[in-house]
Amino acid sequence: MHGLTTCVPATQTAAFALPVLEHLSRDPYGIFAVVLTAGRELAQQITDQFNAFGRPMNVRVCTVIGGMDFTRQARELAATPHIVVATPGRLADHLSSGASQLKLRHVQCVAPCC
Repeated sequence: MHGLTTCVPATQTAAFALPVLEHLSRDPYGIFAVVLTAGRELAQQITDQFNAFGRPMNVRVCTVIGGMDFTRQARELAATPHIVVATPGRLADHLSSGASQLKLRHVQCVAPCC
């Protein structure tokens, strides 16, 4: 899964999410995957799929997109979710602000999505 680069249409989110969850189940510590998407709607769809398929594993997913409360997002990121689904701009805002103390050391998968 290292260096995974893929483009995930909304209808194929499960085909992408399930292998990520399978690998996450082996080492569920820290932020495992960062999924970057260009739009808020797709980010929410991907989050919904990870939540649905990851429910039996108690997967924690954080959505980091514009239009949502920045401070709340920073708190969710500080709680070390397993998966971060984000738009690049808002994720960059969190990384540059330092407010969220985002720790990406354990990220195994970075996936840019269409």
